[in-house]
Amino acid sequence: MLKQKFLLLALGALVLVTFAVRYKEYVVAKNFTIYAHTACASGASSCFTSRCEDGDDSPECSQGYTKIEILAQEAPKCLLEHSCGSFSCNGYSSCTQTFCSKENLEEGEACRSNLP
Repeated sequence: MLKQKFLLLALGALVLVTFAVRYKEYVVAKNFTIYAHTACASGASSCFTSRCEDGDDSPECSQGYTKIEILAQEAPKCLLEHSCGSFSCNGYSSCTQTFCSKENLEEGEACRSNLP
């Protein structure tokens, strides 16, 4: 009986410690990567766009975007809130901006060149 209580207490402590470590890592230190889309700058060579039916004028189909990967601790607030109109990785060491190419297309995406 005492052995079962000790094991239960040890398991509970292990769960609490694991939760505390993950909380500190993700919430306090913001040690995770943000994957976001941002508006494609005019003059960019190739941007992503959603693959849509002909005649679909929705913003997802008509506007191009680039993909951004950045550590949350370096990301500006507008990127965290998905409200950046356009964003550049200039000045951010952990940031990468991906433009469209055949090698990095995902399902449902297409490349669109020379967006206005």
